[in-house]
Amino acid sequence: ETMASQSSTIKFGGKGSKAGKFITPRGVLVSYDNEIFVTDMGNKRVQVFTMQGVYLREFPTVVPKTAHVMKPYDITIDGSGALWVLGRDGAAEFVVQYLKDGSILTSDGQSTNKFSLPPNGRARGIGLDRQRQHILVTGGDGSSSVVKVLEHDGSLVREFGKDGVLKHPRDLTVNKDGNILVQDRDPPFVHFYDQSGSLLASFGKAGTDDGQMKHPRNICHDNEGNIIVADWGNRRILMFNSKGEHIRHIGVRDGMGEVHGVAVAPDGKVVVTDWVNNTVTILQNNEGV
Repeated sequence: ETMASQSSTIKFGGKGSKAGKFITPRGVLVSYDNEIFVTDMGNKRVQVFTMQGVYLREFPTVVPKTAHVMKPYDITIDGSGALWVLGRDGAAEFVVQYLKDGSILTSDGQSTNKFSLPPNGRARGIGLDRQRQHILVTGGDGSSSVVKVLEHDGSLVREFGKDGVLKHPRDLTVNKDGNILVQDRDPPFVHFYDQSGSLLASFGKAGTDDGQMKHPRNICHDNEGNIIVADWGNRRILMFNSKGEHIRHIGVRDGMGEVHGVAVAPDGKVVVTDWVNNTVTILQNNEGV
């Protein structure tokens, strides 16, 4: 079931376990061929939709060669079109690579590209450095506030953020220049790091005015390099240019709910998850408040 308005905004979902319904949808991405992938945490699955909100398929987020079926809370995609899903089952946390149909990559009969993470106990986000094919994950061991750069087998390339700048990093994205944008829980909310993990700049004040944020949850960027943030506490999506200067809101605050995940489609549309109302909304990028 989808709901369309005159503004060409599409909203779909609702609470439940049937196909097309959600229990706490959190992470979202749009693939190069315009399929929407949503991490449906409460149902321990990833669901796939068209850009019109039509249900296509789903797959359970099983952790191969274990008894675990994880609650997936973030997702990214690599240059080959394979998915990387971050989740947990109890205290155990994992990153698993799936093909877009949900099958597990195998080599000589053995599942590959699955690894565990030290229990963190905090919200984590996952991203990908497509130039180097490294996996990036927010959060270290326990309460440490770092970003880990990992190989596909989980081995550590490096970590950064121990400079005291990051407090509780929630999410990240890697822009077209290879710089890493880390979204933090506390202001300033967005930090630019270069590929080596050196801090370049920070922006983002707390508040309700234009360009200010309140408990932001997720971050991504579009093809123009603009930065898009899910401003959870203000129930809106914010757009900034590549320098961190506020451009506009995307979508309407009323009815947006508690926005969490955010992704940009190849054509610039913005896709947002609302984990309280259990919906996904597709917004035109040019629809300002």
